Amino acid sequence: MALAEQVYGFFIPTVTLMGIGAHKQLGAQIKTLGGKKPYIVTDKGITNAGITQKIVDLIKKDAGVDSVVFDDTIPQSHG
Repeated sequence: MALAEQVYGFFIPTVTLMGIGAHKQLGAQIKTLGGKKPYIVTDKGITNAGITQKIVDLIKKDAGVDSVVFDDTIPQSHG
């Protein structure tokens, strides 16, 4: 017996914050969107520089939620 086609849709609200100090608005944006576990995608350089942990800590403090970090992306060299 063949299964009937089923198409599902979902809406993912998108907010892009840019500029000096934009990170300070992360907690408020996560709360506004009802975020429960933000997913942070970065690379080892940013993590090794301590920036990722600062963002994770900021999100925990301001939004009261834990984050998931994926830092295995590979930066593209421009040469």
